[in-house]
Amino acid sequence: MSGPVLLRGLDPRTLVVAIDPGKVEHRVWLATGEQGLVDQPLSLSVARSGIDQLERLIAGRAGGAVPVAA
Repeated sequence: MSGPVLLRGLDPRTLVVAIDPGKVEHRVWLATGEQGLVDQPLSLSVARSGIDQLERLIAGRAGGAVPVAA
């Protein structure tokens, strides 16, 4: 089964959030077309505190625009 396909290019300012899920921690990358990698890759807890931290990171970097999950 395949997932959704991106049918058009993203605005270079769009925040792309890539998550490699794990059992204890998720590995997370934030990037834009303009900046490339926004921060160093992060390891965030799978617990609620890690999800809360990810929400704060996205809110602080997305600038009100809708981010894209990868």
